Formats: sequence, structure tokens, C-alpha cells
Amino acid sequence: MHIQLEAIAAEPIYGAGDEESHVTANTTPTATLERKGGAEGKYIGLTGTDDVYFAVDRSHGLGNDPAREAYFRGRSSSIQSGSSNTSHFAARSIEANAPLVRSIFVRESHPAYPLLDAELAGSAKQSRLMAIAIAIITKYTSPELQGLQNNVLIEEFTSSLLLEARSPGLETIEAAILFTQRALRGRMSTSAPGVWAVIGCIIGMSHDLGLHVDCSTWSIPAATKRRRKRIWWAAYMQDKWFAMALGRPSYLNEANTTTLMLTVSDFEDCDPDSASNKPRRSELTTGIHCFVSMAELTVILNEVLLIFFTIGSVVSLREATGQQIIDIADKIEVKLDNWRTEYLDPILMQRFFPDVTGSLEIAYITVHVMLLRGIFPKLYRRSLPLDNHVNRAVAVTSRAISLVETLQINRLSAFWWSCSGFNFALVGTFMASLKRLSTDTIRANYWDERLGYYCKLLAAHGVSFWPAKFAATALDLMAKNLTKATSAAAGDAGGCGMSAASTSDGFANGLAEVFTSPETSWSGVSYDFFPHNLTVLNEADFSADWAAVEGADAAPWQNLNIA
Repeated sequence: MHIQLEAIAAEPIYGAGDEESHVTANTTPTATLERKGGAEGKYIGLTGTDDVYFAVDRSHGLGNDPAREAYFRGRSSSIQSGSSNTSHFAARSIEANAPLVRSIFVRESHPAYPLLDAELAGSAKQSRLMAIAIAIITKYTSPELQGLQNNVLIEEFTSSLLLEARSPGLETIEAAILFTQRALRGRMSTSAPGVWAVIGCIIGMSHDLGLHVDCSTWSIPAATKRRRKRIWWAAYMQDKWFAMALGRPSYLNEANTTTLMLTVSDFEDCDPDSASNKPRRSELTTGIHCFVSMAELTVILNEVLLIFFTIGSVVSLREATGQQIIDIADKIEVKLDNWRTEYLDPILMQRFFPDVTGSLEIAYITVHVMLLRGIFPKLYRRSLPLDNHVNRAVAVTSRAISLVETLQINRLSAFWWSCSGFNFALVGTFMASLKRLSTDTIRANYWDERLGYYCKLLAAHGVSFWPAKFAATALDLMAKNLTKATSAAAGDAGGCGMSAASTSDGFANGLAEVFTSPETSWSGVSYDFFPHNLTVLNEADFSADWAAVEGADAAPWQNLNIA
């Protein structure tokens, strides 16, 4: 019987006493969760800070290849509205502050995220939607703008966007993209509430304007061609990075686009034919190179997601041998190494104040993490040696720790892309999963210590650096969810009730034991949606002659695009 599963994208604001628990689905989430007091479930995807592997009983040996179609985390139905608590107050008008807002944006945010032409970024003729988006971005780091009520601005933007989306222009999409680049702060923001819906709106508007089609031969001004390409790739990047961060299927299919890859010449400030004689700001030039590099890196990220983290690919890769999976990963590893040599290394040699390269470096680390996160459990359940890949994991997580250790004012004061907070959190999630996969005490203790130290670093920087605070909060919530999903004995481990500032102590003082618990208790009833028995599936995983599969004709995984 076909069962419809509903994925709930937005997460409400939680009060201090709200509870969350994990459930799996055997009926629609509404039917299942009504028995838990009228709660609605939030879908847990294959990526994101909630690793599905944490939620699966380790004894069934499936790694993070879930045998169920969907997992949901229960949440209280007695929640506050997502609307602003300050909506009934008169918002301070942004018109009086518009010149200051634009000035701060051009000085601080635009160099790190040069989506707009310089003329539009500083223009007094911006649409109100653009003005609001820029105000939301700039007020986080600008004490002089604290009188602008952020919740009110967000409400006005989202309500206006729905109207503008009916007949969008290029500036409408630019404003929406900038809106998704706002800093994500607070407990509520760890699931980026509403952002995924806005990204869907962005993709829809982009298709409405044909941004997915190559315009290089169209009879339109060269500046418009460059602008269309920038907008398309900005939308593409937000789609892929938030799909990964939130565990959602991407809105975009590469088969439906012919838009060419970005180059630095697609930015007015680096266009050799530009009529402007103004000297280029060094940090802006670096930001443009970072923007192009991020687009190239996102293509590699998309390949990782398509091969290892779609529902279909998870099933298809069951037919692949361990060596075949390693070969697939090695090809992507080569692409990452080539990307680092061509893009990242030269960029990191040119640092200025502010240093806008931080978002790109943590993004590179995150793609490495996601590649390893995709293959580790698959090799684990095939009982293959993991030493080589453990060494890679040590190297990539050490680079992440070093990045946080060496954060200085030139980076801390720069604008960071909105996906950066998730990327820092995903590194911690990966270390937690490596502890769970460790087969000996020495390795388990190593990852325990590294995770605890990483959380301490994040907590220390989180006082004034929002991506670190975001990551510390996200890891805290992940740990609490794991604690509630494990047995009572594991739930009694020390340090489970942590604030963002004390996250590291909780991990160091026993909370990480949650990750090694061999038993995970679940509420609700699960079902196996695959066309075979779960027990038989497990037997095949552990007893099949994997070498024999090597010669199989046209195995499903071979159809994956790994060129």
C-alpha cells in the first residue's frame, strides 16, 4: 500500500519547556504523532546536523543507509507562532536609515558576497524589497541600526515577497537571495525556519525569468547577461548548500539548465571592458574570486549529494562493492584536490582586512566531510578496513579545528555566508559519527576528545562570532535529541542539559557516550518500505560475496554520473 509522507520544513520557536523526541513513520506523520498529543513531525533527511545514523539501531548494520523511508522528530504542538512578537509595535521606518544601511552594506557585506552590481548596491532607487533585505543583513553588525526591529523587517519581507513573486524582476530575486544570506542566530535558527521555502520561491522565480537558460547569444546588454548568470549561480548555490544543511531534496535538476559557469568577468568590478576607472578594492576582488570558486565547489558538492545522499542512490549503492564505492569516492577526491589547487590555495595567499575567505575554506572542508560521511558507514557495514579513510577524516577535521583555533579579527569581522554556521556544525556531527563507528577504545576516545575540544572552541568564539554560536547551539540540540532517543542509562550521562556556552563541557563529561550506545529506543512504529525483508537485507549485507557482484551487468549504481 502506498503511504503518503509529509515533510514539515519549518521549525517553530521553542519555549524553555518544549520537548522533542524522535519517531519513525508507519502511517502519515499526523496520524502517528496525534497519539503523542497533537504534535507534528519534522522530517529528518539524509544530510544535515541530524545524522540519520544516530537514529538507527546500530545492531541492524545498515550504517546510515536507512531501511525506512522517512524519520521524523516529534515536536510540541503548543508552540508559539512564527510571527514576530513585536509586530503590533510600529516599526522604525527604514527610509530615514536607508543611506546608512546602503553604506554599511557596500562596505562590509558586498565584498564578501558581490551578487549586486556596485551601482545597484549603493543606489537610492532600490526597490523596497531590496532595501529591507539589505537592512536585515547589515543590522546584525551595526549598533547604529539596532532601532530597526528585525522580526518586523523579516515579516514585511516575506509577505511582500509572495506578492512580488507573482511577477518578479531580476531585483526581486536578488533581494530574496540576499535575504537568505542573513545571519542565523538563536535557538530557533538552527533549522533556518522558512529559509527553505524562500529558496523554493527563488528557484521558481528564476525559472519564470529563464535564468536557467544560456543567454550568451541573446540580444540583450552585456551587463544584463552578466547579471543573469550571477543570479542563477547564487540561486544554485543556496539551493545545494541548504539542501545539504537541512537534509532536503534539491529543487534543481542539472538536466534542465544550460547556463554557463561563472567567471570573474561576469562581475562588473572585474570586467576589463567596464567604463569605471575607480580603483578596485582588494577585498572585493578577493570576494569575487571566492564567489566564482564557491560556484565551482558547489558543483562538486552536488555530485556528492547525488551519489551518496538521495533516497534512490542509497538503494542503488547497496548493489556496489566496497571497492567500487571507494573508487567512486576517489574520483571525487581528485576533483576536490584539483579545485583546491586551482582556486582555494591561491585565494588564501591573498588576505586583506577584512578577510572574506573564511566561508570558502569551511565550505571546502564541509564537502570533504560530506564525502567521507557518505562512504564511512557503507564501508563499515561491509567490514572493510577503514584506516586509510580514518586518516583522511583526521586530516579534514584537524583542518577545521585549526581554522577555528586561528580565527583572527580580520576574519571574525568579515561577512560570512549563511551556510557557514551549518558547515561548522556538520564537522562536529561528523566527529560524533566517527566516534560511534569506532571499533576500539583508543579511536573512540580520540574522537571524543577532539569533539569536546572543537565544541569548546566554538563556544569560546560564539560570544561574538555568529557562525560559531550557531554551530555550538546546533550541536547542543543534536546531543539533546540523541540523549532523549537513547536508553535511560545513556540519558543519565553527565552534561546533557547544556547552553551554547557549556556545550563543550557536556561532550567532554560523558555526553559523547550517547554516540556509542548500541541501543536506540524509538517511539512510534516503523515499517520497511523496501521490497524485501529487513532481515534478509541484513544477511545480504554481511554474507554476500562482494567480489562476485563486481562482474554483475548494469548494476544500478553504475548509472550514477561520476565522470
